[in-house]
Amino acid sequence: MNAHQLYNRYDLITAVLKTTRQSAYFSVSQRTCLHQHRAAVMHALDDINAGDGWESATPQYQLPAHLERIVLRVRMDFKI
Repeated sequence: MNAHQLYNRYDLITAVLKTTRQSAYFSVSQRTCLHQHRAAVMHALDDINAGDGWESATPQYQLPAHLERIVLRVRMDFKI
């Protein structure tokens, strides 16, 4: 992912976490996975911004497929 894609991903996960804070979309452990993914995205951005010549980076932690589907459903439901 390039920096633009990583920033968009970070914004999406942050918005999903904020929007669903008081709802039952995610369990506590699922929210933990979302936080881990958001942190991995930030580490990938740090790798790009460190000036080591990297133009893209892949987050070390990816969401499981079922959580990714829920994230996309939340984005559609709340028009994030």
